[in-house]
Amino acid sequence: MTKRLKSKHPLYGCWIDMRQRCRNKNYRDYKYYGARGIDVCDEWYDDFWSYAEYMESLSGYGEPGLSIDRIDNNKGYFSGNIRWATKSQQMFNRGRWGKGYYRHIDRRRKDKEMWRVRFRVDGVCKSFGLYDTEEEAIAKVAELRKKYDGESK
Repeated sequence: MTKRLKSKHPLYGCWIDMRQRCRNKNYRDYKYYGARGIDVCDEWYDDFWSYAEYMESLSGYGEPGLSIDRIDNNKGYFSGNIRWATKSQQMFNRGRWGKGYYRHIDRRRKDKEMWRVRFRVDGVCKSFGLYDTEEEAIAKVAELRKKYDGESK
């Protein structure tokens, strides 16, 4: 594909969005990326074709159901920290948010504080029970990560 046709490349929209999330303070998702110190390496920020070549070289490129994911959620977009992953893998990789709860853990019941664990596995949202403490819920998430993702982050 010629350089003039980069806007037609399947990765072009992803590249534009990645750059906006990391460096445009007015972008809707900047608070989740750039404001947290997540950035794009200068090589990829300045050169779409360098980014595209790297992404195309990774295992899983072009496979249905996979999208870009940062391996270490607290680091930026650079060689060695990017992979193609399923939605389930990405959900396990989200880390903590809000008041310190995992995205797949939420509080339930007004009368008694309970912690519900739920997330998508193979495209289906499943509940993995209620727990008395946040720590128990986090332990369950770690167990599920190991089972479904082979990791215990």
